[in-house]
Amino acid sequence: MKCQILLALSIFMFFSAQAKVTKSGTVIDKEYGQAHKVLMGEVRKNRQRIDRFRPKACPLISSGHHDLVGKFKAIQAALASTCASSNKAAYSQLGTSITSMQGTYNQYRAENGNGSFDKDGNVIELTEPGERASQAEWEAYSLKSAERDRSLRSNQLETEALTQVSGTLDTMAKLSQSKDCREGMSSSQVIDLMADVIGQTSSMGMLAPGPEGYLIAAGGMGVSSILKIINELIKSPFDWKDKDKRDSFLKLNCSFFDLKKEIDSVGILHIKTQEHNSERKKKKASIKRLKPVLAQLRVNEKIIADKQKLLRKTLLYRRMGPNDFALLNALIDGEYLTKVGILRLKGVEEKGEFLSELYANHQQILKALEKGDVGKMGRKYKLPASIKEFNAQIGGAKNEDEFISKLINNKAGLNKLSANYLKPLNWVYEIQKNKERGHYVKSKGIAQVVRDPLFKHKLLVRRYENMIESYDTRIKFLNNIQSDTIFSAKDNGTRIKNNIITSFRDIQESIYGKVGASFTKYIMKQSKKDLKNFSKTYKSTGKSFKQPELVDKQNRFLICSNAKELQLLWGSAHALLNIGYDFIETNKDSFYKPKKKYKMFLFIPTGKSDQRWIKENAETGFLAADILKKNSRKPMKARVAILSKVKMNKDQLGYNMIKLEIEKPKLKEAQKFSDQFRCHQ
Repeated sequence: MKCQILLALSIFMFFSAQAKVTKSGTVIDKEYGQAHKVLMGEVRKNRQRIDRFRPKACPLISSGHHDLVGKFKAIQAALASTCASSNKAAYSQLGTSITSMQGTYNQYRAENGNGSFDKDGNVIELTEPGERASQAEWEAYSLKSAERDRSLRSNQLETEALTQVSGTLDTMAKLSQSKDCREGMSSSQVIDLMADVIGQTSSMGMLAPGPEGYLIAAGGMGVSSILKIINELIKSPFDWKDKDKRDSFLKLNCSFFDLKKEIDSVGILHIKTQEHNSERKKKKASIKRLKPVLAQLRVNEKIIADKQKLLRKTLLYRRMGPNDFALLNALIDGEYLTKVGILRLKGVEEKGEFLSELYANHQQILKALEKGDVGKMGRKYKLPASIKEFNAQIGGAKNEDEFISKLINNKAGLNKLSANYLKPLNWVYEIQKNKERGHYVKSKGIAQVVRDPLFKHKLLVRRYENMIESYDTRIKFLNNIQSDTIFSAKDNGTRIKNNIITSFRDIQESIYGKVGASFTKYIMKQSKKDLKNFSKTYKSTGKSFKQPELVDKQNRFLICSNAKELQLLWGSAHALLNIGYDFIETNKDSFYKPKKKYKMFLFIPTGKSDQRWIKENAETGFLAADILKKNSRKPMKARVAILSKVKMNKDQLGYNMIKLEIEKPKLKEAQKFSDQFRCHQ
């Protein structure tokens, strides 16, 4: 009876809170209607914008300093045979710069502890908890992640560190311009390493504004050096038939994509306008309206979360029973203490309180185990050994004082205890968590009442947070433009900006010119050849795929070979066309109206200009991608019928993308035959 009264009271309190929150939401919309209007207006505007998603061919870089020193050292070693003797001064300077960077990391670790870096200055990667992870595991991950990010920021945004990275890149830029070093710099190994370095240094925020709003000169010089390196490497002769060379070119292309985004984000290519000033004022006013709304929404979120927690505990108490409920909560408390509590320890007092709580939790778990359900066989055969091992975790301490005195000054012992505390009882914890999950979802109606309001409210909070963050970012961008100089005049800002723009244009001219045209022509030639051979091979064996029962055993191996060949040809064409599409996708903002329509020999046209060739392939590629996307959900037969009617130039990317899709049913026939007769076994 007592449980039923408690449950009814909790449900009443929960729905009362819901009514309050709903009412509060109405008040917000009335009092801060303009804020809601701003939010919805921005959502509508975002639907109109051109997407600039990161192409699939460009891998994401997780952190700015992950093995950066190691990669610089590897590049230095790779250049030893070609650069060291003829460029002694620059090569020696490269070694000095790398040593200085290593010294900065060592000093940082000496002052802050290892924190986020290993002995080589590499970022310690964190593994995200799985889907079934507990709240304590997620909270511990968040705390570690926040601490790591703080460490990285304090290290990599320091002017000293930025200057060292910039200096190293500047030396490499000089080496890349040396005739003797060019061969070594153009090797696949060095290009791959340089592409990684470029991607990682771009993610450092080298163009982040300093305290006065200007961009830090060292960062600007670093970006200028990176662009010079890309410019020299991208002009190198590439053998497109060599897969490693193609991959190297694409990595450089991805690096340029990263830098374009970085340069765009700080307004280097923009000029000051009245519209920008007006937009900045509006954005500031919008943030002023949005922040009070967000503050109230967070208050409401906490109200809902607290009431939800109460309701959830009441439901579980009733369904699991007092003994299992007590055991589950004792284990949850133990997990929270050892995963989250230990991360917040600073001084002796906090360590003492932590150990006191842990000892109390140990006693609480032992008491709960006396009556908690662990299964008949588990209690008889497994629990005694588990309890013995669990008691060993506290080192045989007979009381709280003995336990605290053993560990308060023993950091290694404390960490070991924290890592292994609940291991002996993991099987018990899993039994109780399974019961929790089973009881919690027994009534869908109650589960929905508990989960939905908080989930929807959190979504709304995230939308407001994202909007304020995007406005803050935009205001920083507008502030940069308003400064006119971008870089401080005392830092030779004009020269830095000029170097960046000059190298930027040189690279763009290469990509949207001779190098880009050469690359796309190879892609087109090879993919067309693969598709032609695909059609030819299918023509000779297609009947056998449609009527496999007519194929005698003596000839089956031949048809199997053709099926395998069709898979290889289609896969090769697919990979090449994907590479070609990724190339035009990463550079679509560079394809302006061609300067010339034709190549000329004296006054005689000798073919389309490189820019015209690239632009026409890009246009058909985007058109084909759009057509394929619109028809992707249609049945294969209907899709092929639609695609077959599309008219395009057979020598262009878009036509071959559609042709590849049209051939897919034939590939499926070959695969079906291969599976039926187990050709691959």
